[in-house]
Amino acid sequence: MKKTQKEMSELMEDLCELGYFSREIEAVSEAKSDMITTYSFKSAVIGRAVYTSMPPELRKIHHSAVAAWFTTQFFGGDHLTASEHSYQLYKMLAHHKSKSSDHARAAELYFFGAVRAARTASWEEGGCFEAGINKRSKAHTHSNNHSLIH
Repeated sequence: MKKTQKEMSELMEDLCELGYFSREIEAVSEAKSDMITTYSFKSAVIGRAVYTSMPPELRKIHHSAVAAWFTTQFFGGDHLTASEHSYQLYKMLAHHKSKSSDHARAAELYFFGAVRAARTASWEEGGCFEAGINKRSKAHTHSNNHSLIH
């Protein structure tokens, strides 16, 4: 029997009170208007046992469902238009995309998350990151042109 979101929230809160899960609430945008509650097993051993006992195809289905929910909830259905979101949200979405075997989207999301992190970091860190991307891009272009000449 499928549970409503309210029923699931109540269940997770009960499991937190019993000591099985811990709860964390964090902002997922600069405006801090979007908040998300995440739950994790208090015992990594139990969490790992539950996760590894699931068949791999079922894990992919669950990761895909979580990624779809995040995309709809926080990105309006399109992760490419959500520059105001924190790099942690990009990282979380990329993780679920990767685990659902959508590696191309995961790579894009990790990249967007890295760019977002650089832009919100200090000027020195952000400048270093952007300079690294520019240098890598120029080096790649140069090596491609060079290989075409020879």
